[in-house]
Amino acid sequence: MMATNFLSFITRLAVFIFLAACNLNSNTASSPNLDSTLRAISFEINGFRLELNNGKENCEVSYRKADAVNERSTKLLLDLASPCEFVRHPKLGTPLHYSYGKENNYWVLIVVGGPPNHEAHDDLMPSGCGTEFQALRIYSNNIQTGSKVGAEKRINLACPSGGLDEIYFAEYSGGS
Repeated sequence: MMATNFLSFITRLAVFIFLAACNLNSNTASSPNLDSTLRAISFEINGFRLELNNGKENCEVSYRKADAVNERSTKLLLDLASPCEFVRHPKLGTPLHYSYGKENNYWVLIVVGGPPNHEAHDDLMPSGCGTEFQALRIYSNNIQTGSKVGAEKRINLACPSGGLDEIYFAEYSGGS
């Protein structure tokens, strides 16, 4: 009798967990607030802690020295419409970056965003990959943004998880 009650309890518990999981998955898929593209993305490079935030309209990068825990962040408003994402290394999934200048005195990251192209998507931009991008130059004492790049350079689509050739990092990293 006790074994039957225990088995019944386990069966009811399993059904409850299954139904709860199904309900959670359906809520997650329909809720725009839980979309993975709207989360803040943090990254540390060249002594800075960067955070990429997707605002209601444009993307923003907040940064501070990595070792300055109590320091206020400086904010850079990007020229890219949300959602935005760092271009990622295709195999590692980490933000892709290259160093330039004499003795590697600055690093370049690229942020992809702009109006989404709904014809292509990836895990980082499930609602559609970006149609524009903007480079960030990270020096040891500050961060500068490059100009927004898009249709004028015949760039039509950029999915962040696919990476970009280094030529884009070198060519479009100039200050705005």
